[in-house]
Amino acid sequence: MTLFTFNFSVCCPAHCLSCFRDPVTLLVIHILLAFLLLVAVLGVLLSAPPGDVTRGEKSLGVLYTVYGVTTIAYALIVQVADAASGYKAGIVFADYVILTYLCFFNRWFRNKIIGLYIRIQKE
Repeated sequence: MTLFTFNFSVCCPAHCLSCFRDPVTLLVIHILLAFLLLVAVLGVLLSAPPGDVTRGEKSLGVLYTVYGVTTIAYALIVQVADAASGYKAGIVFADYVILTYLCFFNRWFRNKIIGLYIRIQKE
């Protein structure tokens, strides 16, 4: 007996969001977001005190892009999920608050995103 089954035939390109209807998938995705929030908060608490950093237009553009893509992705996942019915507005609001904090107010997470972008640009 398995906890859940994943039907790959349902998740084809024509129905790419249908695999997110599963309540376990919705739960796993939000647990990952909560874990990322926890790691980011611990990263700030355990890192050196902040210096004076002014972000340039390019790095702010990267942060805005990451924020836009992730908020749209999480909103779509919640809208498609059957398990979120009745709670969709609250879940989307909580996701937006967490993603706003991560992308614009958590220096550790911002630095990781910018570092990843720089590493991708070098390759």
